[in-house]
Amino acid sequence: MEIFGQRLKQIRKEKGITQSDLGKAVGVSKPEICFYENGSRNPSLNNLIELADYLKIDVAWLLGREVRLDKNNELTCLSDKELELINILRKHKKLYKELINNPAEMINKINRDINN
Repeated sequence: MEIFGQRLKQIRKEKGITQSDLGKAVGVSKPEICFYENGSRNPSLNNLIELADYLKIDVAWLLGREVRLDKNNELTCLSDKELELINILRKHKKLYKELINNPAEMINKINRDINN
């Protein structure tokens, strides 16, 4: 579960949480969190769920999947590149809002601009 350790470390750091604080929050020691992050130990199912709940992330993401739920509560998988595109678009608030509100119209407009 190498990717699990990488993602656990990534999300922990992004949220500014120390290994010690994360361990206390989920009932394990700081060294245990370190073992998870470096891949030398795997958490129990209960600890995995506790970690995901505390970090407010999906267990499937921690385990290496790019999983999101769509409006019908069905699984939708997004690649890292697709997530990157969405994050870049979100920085352009006006464009992002237009794309969200009128996706087909905006795509047609962009296509016309590219082809001219």
